[in-house]
Amino acid sequence: MKRIFLVFVASAIAIMAAAQNERPTNWFLGASGGFNVGFDGKDYISRVESHSGNGTALDVYVGKFFNNTLGFRAGYQGLSVSDQYIDYGKQNYTYAHADLLLRCWEFLVPYIHAGAAKVESFKPAGGIGIMTPIRLSERLSVIPDLKATAFPGSVFPDGDGFGRNLSATLGLRVNLGKVGAKPEPEVIPEPIPVVVPKPEPKPEPKPEPVVVEEKPTVQEAVEEINKSFLADALFDFDSAKISPDAIPILDKAVAWLNEFPTVTGVIEGHTDNSGTEEYNQGLSERRAKAVYDYLIDKGINRFRLTYKGYGESRPVATNETDEGRQLNRRIVLVLDEE
Repeated sequence: MKRIFLVFVASAIAIMAAAQNERPTNWFLGASGGFNVGFDGKDYISRVESHSGNGTALDVYVGKFFNNTLGFRAGYQGLSVSDQYIDYGKQNYTYAHADLLLRCWEFLVPYIHAGAAKVESFKPAGGIGIMTPIRLSERLSVIPDLKATAFPGSVFPDGDGFGRNLSATLGLRVNLGKVGAKPEPEVIPEPIPVVVPKPEPKPEPKPEPVVVEEKPTVQEAVEEINKSFLADALFDFDSAKISPDAIPILDKAVAWLNEFPTVTGVIEGHTDNSGTEEYNQGLSERRAKAVYDYLIDKGINRFRLTYKGYGESRPVATNETDEGRQLNRRIVLVLDEE
């Protein structure tokens, strides 16, 4: 018996090295088979007198684990023995048992059991055991099982003291119901969106009104130029040489002619009646040419302009006063008619 026990323990340790974690809580069914060895309660004198025997062991059971640690199993074990028990007229005895399973480790499940053993009649029995589940799949496991049982010797005719039985079985256990079901994923509620009030839109600034300056007509621009083309503003007294003070006035005329590149015309020179008519004619021509030359030198196309002197023949005011004579001394840009 000692050798059998050591062999079983060594086998169980080797099997446990390959055992997988097993933590189902399903109902299960199982059946196993193996061998047993037993003794009655008599003092040991000889093998025959002690009524020892050995034989096969079969066990069927149903059970359930209530949580990861605690479980329950109820089963019925049938044991056959060698001819040492034939003295009592029986070769077999049975054991109805209920087991409290303690799944303390992933691969090792010790348990305590109690029930009733029968040869001639049922007698109370109980003991301890250990299983080493080996999971083959989510539904199927191999179960090596070592069980030690004690019972009154009176279970045998003329027996006394306590009898003992040690059974070692190997079987299959089937998990019932749904297996391998993954736990429902934790439902994390979506965060409640925080409604941030939109800021009131700022009114778009109104564009500043664009002041469109009305462009003067060509005739209006010419009239403005002619107002500044007084001879006293352009030349020194009795001279046809352009004075330095006349440069800004003539440059404005250059800019205007560039702005209107299609304008053509005649630059006219005029004088008052001071001096002889012949002298005044020559002076008006020289002054008109001086203005013409300045404009041409500033890049105005020579074919756009001509010049001519009229002397004192075309006054615009009286020559009897200084103010009148000043108005008559002038340069005039006359546009060609389109």
